[in-house]
Amino acid sequence: MSAEMSVMLEVVAGGDVLGYYNPLDGVIYQERREIRETELKVYPRFPQTELYLMLTEACNMNCPSCAVGTDRMKSEGEIPEHMTPELLTALLEGTFRAQDRISRTDPTRNQIKIKYAGGEPLFPAGLKLIEHAQGVLTSLKEQYPEINFQQLILTNGLLLNDKVVGFIKKSGMFVSVSLWGLDGENDKARGMREGFGSADIVLKGVQRLVENDISFNINHVVSPENAGNLSSFVERMWNTGSSEFVGNNWNFPEGKRPIPVAIQFLRPQTHEDMQRILDTGGVDSMVTGLKEMFATATELLGNGINVPGLQKLDYLQPFGGVTAFTCGSGINYIAAGPNGVANCHEGLYGMTPNLDRVFAGEDLLDIVNKHHQGRLEELTGIMRNYDGIDPRLHLSLALHGGGGCPRAEGLSDIYTKRIYAEILPAHLAFEATRQKS
Repeated sequence: MSAEMSVMLEVVAGGDVLGYYNPLDGVIYQERREIRETELKVYPRFPQTELYLMLTEACNMNCPSCAVGTDRMKSEGEIPEHMTPELLTALLEGTFRAQDRISRTDPTRNQIKIKYAGGEPLFPAGLKLIEHAQGVLTSLKEQYPEINFQQLILTNGLLLNDKVVGFIKKSGMFVSVSLWGLDGENDKARGMREGFGSADIVLKGVQRLVENDISFNINHVVSPENAGNLSSFVERMWNTGSSEFVGNNWNFPEGKRPIPVAIQFLRPQTHEDMQRILDTGGVDSMVTGLKEMFATATELLGNGINVPGLQKLDYLQPFGGVTAFTCGSGINYIAAGPNGVANCHEGLYGMTPNLDRVFAGEDLLDIVNKHHQGRLEELTGIMRNYDGIDPRLHLSLALHGGGGCPRAEGLSDIYTKRIYAEILPAHLAFEATRQKS
């Protein structure tokens, strides 16, 4: 098979060719272009290191399959822990030292993304730590002027009051608001009592973000239970011409409508949970819901609605660079909690503390990557098993899916084969149509 045939992926919808997708650069071209052999030599590069900070284990929701085990802690009667200001300082300083070491060899690798998470990071204990971080970062910016950083808050949105939003705006942070559904669906999905009205509270907080011109997105978790409502969810986020648009009464800044959406998939924590989802048709339900969402979004484009592209589609991110290593591999990812650092936020639950190594100033990337020393190639998407799926999709999935979430051996292959491979053509067709609109 020629390099051209094996690389360029024809983007088709309704029998029409919409373009040609090149997974080597994540771009859809109008014409098939010739691929040089040198372009096939893909070297994963990581300009950015992510620091995921679980500031507190405490949370005001009870989501199933919580990534950091909040649901398990509550069921087992454990007392939530909080990170100390001293540990937060050591983690920030350690991450900047690690990135400075890397950037001295490769100046393009000079970016850090800091994610404040929980539990719920806007609880008072977490918020005080975020405030503390601002002073630490001011000092680090002076010490490492060549290192660029971005701050991001991952929140369920229940505590986005005027005071908190004012602080976020002053600090210049991005906010990702988790919303699993509208009306009563968010209550049901996130373990809240019936009639609590969490979705309405969250949307009031999002309105404050919008009207203060703060960069944000809605992070919608798709599960077998809510996948059938995905199309209606995105329509209410994007269809600005409908009476059902959730932001109809909001004062949007110029050019900031509609509402940006990122999508993530429910992550089963065990093989048993995954097998149960497979046996009950849950994965098929998610695939169907996602395809219906793309069809709805494409219809909105045809009706003249300015539909934005998805900010994220789980770990399948086909545009704008290679994502061969995913969250959970630890290669350029540091997860940190009250007991130290791990290579994955799931790994923070029940971890063996390593605070002594953090406070001793040991390189944080060395700590989290110890488990993977000598196994680097095994963690790349290019090494995943793609038997049984269309060979034309292999390279795209390898470079832009990274094999899915690898934190539990075997689960990544299921997500890649059963979901990513099924929805990639629909995702490409939607984006090609959007770019032409």
